[in-house]
Amino acid sequence: MNWRYKFCLSVIVFAFFLVVLKLFYWQVVKAQELSNLGDLQYGSAIKILPKRGEIKTSDGFPIATNKVSYQVFANPKEVKEKEATAQVLVSL
Repeated sequence: MNWRYKFCLSVIVFAFFLVVLKLFYWQVVKAQELSNLGDLQYGSAIKILPKRGEIKTSDGFPIATNKVSYQVFANPKEVKEKEATAQVLVSL
């Protein structure tokens, strides 16, 4: 075999090994930490401090106002009592 062919093949195999090693590191070594970070994405609250100004027409009718809103997320696979949960969410 040509030495260039062997060198290129060695580089490709080494790069593949590095990718597999990094994937193993994420899946096994850092699994719990990465799982916690993923859970925080759905469980975090972001508070927007400054109020924005209201926009009104010339006769005082509001076109853009401040409104408090909330976002609710539920994983359907983890909901055990679907009807009761739906009733609670409807009341929100």
